[in-house]
Amino acid sequence: MICSMQSDFLKLEPRLKRRYENLVSAHGNCTHEPAAGMKALFAGTRRASHAQALWRFPSNKQETPLSLARPLPALSQQNVETECDAHALCVHDGSRINYNTHTIRKDRKQPTHGTDVGYELQSTLLASDQSGAPLAAPVQNGVTDEGVWQTRVPD
Repeated sequence: MICSMQSDFLKLEPRLKRRYENLVSAHGNCTHEPAAGMKALFAGTRRASHAQALWRFPSNKQETPLSLARPLPALSQQNVETECDAHALCVHDGSRINYNTHTIRKDRKQPTHGTDVGYELQSTLLASDQSGAPLAAPVQNGVTDEGVWQTRVPD
């Protein structure tokens, strides 16, 4: 399910607002019911193009990571209101991303031994209480040696 979003709160030119809306829609996209998990809409472009587009927004001095994360809870709430009866099911996943050979990345975390170097990723997926279908991924937490990067927006 893809939800429409408005980026009126962003202080960007119209071209960049459209790019941001496409980027958030692609990464907020849930697959159809029988699929095993989330997917991104690549719209015929290469994955590297999406990575480059994502890099441009945190690098833009007009916006903050917090302002860029604001659409995620709104999209989640919109889906919960339309797709759930009484509750939303919340699924959590924790993963390690090994960057042992990527020595250029200075913020890698080393929790145990010398080759266990990289990042920790925690994701939350909301699912419908009616069908179990995925609704949105409202929260992502990335743990580095420098701290936690998160998409959670404070109330």
